[in-house]
Amino acid sequence: MATPLSDPSQSPLQTIAVVGLGTMGTGIAEVLAKAGRTVVGIDISETQAAKCVAALEASTARGVERGRLTEQERAEILGRVRTSADLRTAADADLVIEVAPESYEIKHQIFRELDGIVRPETILATGTNALSVTRLAADSSRPERV
Repeated sequence: MATPLSDPSQSPLQTIAVVGLGTMGTGIAEVLAKAGRTVVGIDISETQAAKCVAALEASTARGVERGRLTEQERAEILGRVRTSADLRTAADADLVIEVAPESYEIKHQIFRELDGIVRPETILATGTNALSVTRLAADSSRPERV
């Protein structure tokens, strides 16, 4: 029997936005796309968004070379990822994962902007490992969803 984790169609989290496409954000985007999710990668830098796509193309090409992926699987994974420099492309996301630089100011700005963009039921998450999630949530109009 399929579980929500093994069967992406059973999960309420179909579209996931990743805000911040550095090394961590790119890795998260890849894992999510491989798990069958639609991924919207967002970074304020168009250059960084392009680097994310290039990294995904290289990583999946290595997967094919090593026999871990077929060309069709690679194409499907890459087809599930789109990138943007506009935070508004997160509007339809069921989950937004913020992995911007470790700065309260930057993260607060992202969460405040997302409040006006995403649906009320969208879950907002952070990949911080140094800052207080409670403090970040307090600045959101929906702290219970952070």
